[in-house]
Amino acid sequence: MWQELSAACFLIIVAEMGDKSQILAMALASKYSVSQVLIGISLGAVLNHGMAVFLGSSLGKIIPINLVRITAGLTFIIFAFLTLAGNKEGLDETNTKKHSPIMTILMAFFLSELGDKTQLTAIALASGSEHPFMIFIGTVSGMIISGACGIMISRRMGRHLPDSVRKALSACVFLFFGLTYLYQNIPPIYLTPDNIFAAIIIIGLSLIYVLREKGY
Repeated sequence: MWQELSAACFLIIVAEMGDKSQILAMALASKYSVSQVLIGISLGAVLNHGMAVFLGSSLGKIIPINLVRITAGLTFIIFAFLTLAGNKEGLDETNTKKHSPIMTILMAFFLSELGDKTQLTAIALASGSEHPFMIFIGTVSGMIISGACGIMISRRMGRHLPDSVRKALSACVFLFFGLTYLYQNIPPIYLTPDNIFAAIIIIGLSLIYVLREKGY
């Protein structure tokens, strides 16, 4: 029983080292407090791996994974703009209550992990396990440990970077993942040169507008 827990935890940590979820945790840690990021990641991991362990592969039959990933891609692009458009002074109490950072982090983390290799790993481990709840605990623990490592790295780097640079790097991470998700999951018939060029122009002009408005 405990061997299954430790094996699941170890596999998830190894799978997540340098993966997008850990990089996402680093980006989130540059905008929100450590406690908010950890709580959001923990809740996101519980929901995500709870589905993986207890629902198994049926999730893909309920909601098309491509549709979920396209939604995730659009969400990350929105996060990129919100990061740049945020208060330069950081988050004050009013903004924190208004925008519910923990829910924002939970949603970002949950969407990024749907259909990812860590969720598939949890499904595979649970399918052959005598103690699926221990697999659930192990995979969630692995995600939290991996996210905590990303947070520590971000905090150490952040001490030497101006707030504007940290926000720009965070926005770049969100934008990269968002565009990658869209490119990988939008049906090829829509990925014509004209559509791609139009999307680049729209995103580029939007970025220029936000940067000029915020005086970057």
